[in-house]
Amino acid sequence: MRAAVLILCCLPLPALACPSGAKCISVETGGLSSGNAGKWLSVPQAPPPVEIGQILPEGRYRMMFNTGYYGLPPVADGWVYYRVDDDIYRVGRDTLEVLERVTHQANRAF
Repeated sequence: MRAAVLILCCLPLPALACPSGAKCISVETGGLSSGNAGKWLSVPQAPPPVEIGQILPEGRYRMMFNTGYYGLPPVADGWVYYRVDDDIYRVGRDTLEVLERVTHQANRAF
């Protein structure tokens, strides 16, 4: 009985939390169209740590092993995977030339 009374007392509380009702807000080019919540800010994109075609300096970045664990295709044809900051790149084994960014191919284990 006590639990039932407590539950019944708590039912109208969500309605009291926002007495004016819900307000719809839509996004426009100038920011928010209603309310005083501020404006949308865009975060500047940082440039990638390495560019495609760039030669990696020897010993600065780590070659990745056990890449099957990360869901990446097996290494073949003279290239390997390197981890550069928070990205994975396919790199020529002998030349250390960056061939492709493949972070999007990795699974959640990465």
